[in-house]
Amino acid sequence: MVNNAGLNANGNVADVDAELLDRVIDVNFKRTFFALQQAARHLNDGGRIVSVSTGYTRATYPDGSVSRGTSPTSWPSS
Repeated sequence: MVNNAGLNANGNVADVDAELLDRVIDVNFKRTFFALQQAARHLNDGGRIVSVSTGYTRATYPDGSVSRGTSPTSWPSS
């Protein structure tokens, strides 16, 4: 499975409303998580899950705080 979903929402953290934050979390975190969860249930031995993310997690950018923390590459790995 290749997971390539993501919503890039830029904005000053002081100006982000709950609606925008909820939308970003729903797409970037919840939908990604549940897609991975379903794929894990159906993959046979040897199957792979690939999550494609953004390069924006490797550097800081003005007004980029809204969606960066919800990117799969910012999640801790085990």
